[in-house]
Amino acid sequence: MVGYVGVVIGDLLIFRVGRRLKEGVYTHPRLGKLLTPKRRVWIETHFRKRGTLTVVIARHCAGLRAPTFLVAGTSDMPTWKFLLADAFSSILTVPAVTYLGYFFADNLDQARRHVHRIELWAVGAFAVVGLAIYIYHRVQRRRSECAAASDKAAPTLGQSIRRPPTPTPKPAISGSELPGKIQPPS
Repeated sequence: MVGYVGVVIGDLLIFRVGRRLKEGVYTHPRLGKLLTPKRRVWIETHFRKRGTLTVVIARHCAGLRAPTFLVAGTSDMPTWKFLLADAFSSILTVPAVTYLGYFFADNLDQARRHVHRIELWAVGAFAVVGLAIYIYHRVQRRRSECAAASDKAAPTLGQSIRRPPTPTPKPAISGSELPGKIQPPS
């Protein structure tokens, strides 16, 4: 329990550093190159829409956790929402990792092999899920494009079908209008 509270407080500290530095994160010599103004706008709108989900996913991604929590602090995500997302997403994993650390303390090499294998499976699973989501969105986009194209081609229920105008028949030529015949002056 103490380890769990320590982890959540550590994550909250990273979040609060982002909140305090706000503009400093974007003007930092190294971070400023990565966090351009265009990306900043995207990040802030992303955290407004899907901030909680981003915190939950980043909580379990090594190397992404601290930068994501820092950026969450700069993007005006409410502290209570961050704490709630972080606390619930770590409620199972932190005690599990702590227990595994205690259990495998004597067999550290064996634990590293197991962790490496689990990480590979997790990366593979994320790749498969990501590919499935990508394919799903591609299929949906194509369907909507085809539907839009067919809507333009076919009239809707309230519209009438426009047909091209039919040519008016020319009157029959009388004998006096035959070509080659000279008309008498009137």
